[in-house]
Amino acid sequence: ATVESEKPIFIAAVTDPVAAGLADSMENPGRNVTGTSDQAPIDEQVDLLVRNFPDTKTVGLIYNSSETNSKIQADQAVELLEKAGLKAQVATVTGTNDIAQVLNPLLDQVDAMFMVTDNTIDSAITLVGDSAKEAGIPTIGSSDSVVRTNGLATISNSYEDYGVQTAKMLIKMLDEGLKPGDMPIELGDAYEIVVNEDFAKALNLDPASIK
Repeated sequence: ATVESEKPIFIAAVTDPVAAGLADSMENPGRNVTGTSDQAPIDEQVDLLVRNFPDTKTVGLIYNSSETNSKIQADQAVELLEKAGLKAQVATVTGTNDIAQVLNPLLDQVDAMFMVTDNTIDSAITLVGDSAKEAGIPTIGSSDSVVRTNGLATISNSYEDYGVQTAKMLIKMLDEGLKPGDMPIELGDAYEIVVNEDFAKALNLDPASIK
């Protein structure tokens, strides 16, 4: 996007294109860039947590403090969790080497974990998920692929869905003679509840009960 200012560029699953400097706004990108954002439906994910774990009082969040997109999501989640009457316990890391040291004390203080999309945490989701299972702590949130790897449940698009949605936008531009800068950047259009059955069973939960 820095070196090509004229040819159309379609992004797929960039969480915050505005903060990334790719667009002036979500509604009016204003440049030669448009596409889709994988900004999670955090309000729906918080509802999923509250709905399925009504006895929860304290919710933990962990993310890499240097990832802007992660902080944006975490701040939104904290606001929504507190609005729902829950206490949010936030812990941050600066790299994968910090995760175990930071996560284990956090799990001792919380009833559930709310997971935001974070490259550092996602890259170590085997460790994070296994630690949560051992502590008996449900993990709600993050992406479809992360939950299928080692999380409990989320509401998400799949990355395949984002690819299809972005391709349809490109086709629409060609068919209708549009300019990328005039095409709003779209959020996911195929959100669904994703449940990891193995994770649920590890917590002695019926996967079908998570709705």
